[in-house]
Amino acid sequence: MEHQVPDWEGAPLASSKPSFFAKLSLFKSSAPSKEAPAVLQNQAPRSTLRGRFDRVVPPYRTYFGRSRRTFLLIILVVFLCLLALVLGLGIGLGQKKSS
Repeated sequence: MEHQVPDWEGAPLASSKPSFFAKLSLFKSSAPSKEAPAVLQNQAPRSTLRGRFDRVVPPYRTYFGRSRRTFLLIILVVFLCLLALVLGLGIGLGQKKSS
């Protein structure tokens, strides 16, 4: 796929390096690349959301010495505790004092 560039912008350099964030982009096209393994014909391709999630948080890595599942559960618990704290403080401090 080739991009069209207006004349005043000039042609892009052919030897330019790919962006650092290009590998981490969540909005990549679903076209196969050199890095992506080939999908077998009898195997259904992964859903794009799950594939992107696996690229961001690979299942085979460890995070702070924990498995991915444990790490995500800890993140969920911390998020729920913060949500409870914010809601509790918001409701408690928002009520008018009756005296």
